[in-house]
Amino acid sequence: MDAIIERQDGQRVHLADLGIIVLDIRIPAATISSYGTNVPGRAGKVDKGADYTGRTLEIDLLKIGQDLMDFPFIRNQIHYYLGGKDWVWLYEGRSLGMCYEFEQPGQESVNPFEVDNDYIYGMRYKIRSQGGFNVDQITKNGRATVTFDLIELPFAESTATTLQPFILDAKDSVETQAIWTVDRAQLFDEIPVYTVKGSGEFRIYNGGTEEVDPDEGMYLVITHKGASDGLTIDNLTNGSRFKYLDSTKTTDYLVVNGTDVTKNNVNVVRRTEPSLLTLSEGWNRIKISNSSGGETSFDFRWYFR
Repeated sequence: MDAIIERQDGQRVHLADLGIIVLDIRIPAATISSYGTNVPGRAGKVDKGADYTGRTLEIDLLKIGQDLMDFPFIRNQIHYYLGGKDWVWLYEGRSLGMCYEFEQPGQESVNPFEVDNDYIYGMRYKIRSQGGFNVDQITKNGRATVTFDLIELPFAESTATTLQPFILDAKDSVETQAIWTVDRAQLFDEIPVYTVKGSGEFRIYNGGTEEVDPDEGMYLVITHKGASDGLTIDNLTNGSRFKYLDSTKTTDYLVVNGTDVTKNNVNVVRRTEPSLLTLSEGWNRIKISNSSGGETSFDFRWYFR
């Protein structure tokens, strides 16, 4: 097991490269808050639904020291990478086999961090440390359990977005090749396509467990390149819609990025209907109207509870 910490400036570090063994990553289910109304003369409450309200994540780790003098450096290193006040991305790394190599009786010393198995970093979490944790000294080693809060959404998200290909070149790194090996990735009768041309009905696949809703801060970028007159994108699966009330030329780029809409980098939200397209779990039937041979792409992440 391994983890990647990615800071807000894009700098990444593999905990294994720091000599830190990730013993476990515990990810409980999100906390749910239910709503209801008391009605006089009626037993119980009238159900008003529920929301996901929060989630925590714990990492158990072990840092091997060379001697007793190593411990203060081990402690400070763990504090630096995992105890900061700024949020970071944590990429969960899982291996198909043994995570680390250990010395067998009669065997010469081995480096436990020379891992032959390939890690898969298919999901990531936006987290902030709760702080206040201890790094316990065990002879020359340090051991700690660090607790994090998930920031903003209480969901994991796919490392890749849908415009990154499912089938990658063999020359790509193993880490890159495994990018789509996530919870609901599967063998398809047809490989999902996320770029289509012209008007008509298409199928768009959302492999997460959650509806992709840009109004909740989820990543969804729809780009239309080319001519259109009143471009309309309907999700026939859930009834959501995007509609542009103006026209575009063959050289125009219309970009729907979350709740923002731009035409050639100029904001045109006022020229759209006050509605957002969302993507349900699984296959979505998408109907594109009034596109004169233009190209439409759907770039988004899969979200997991």
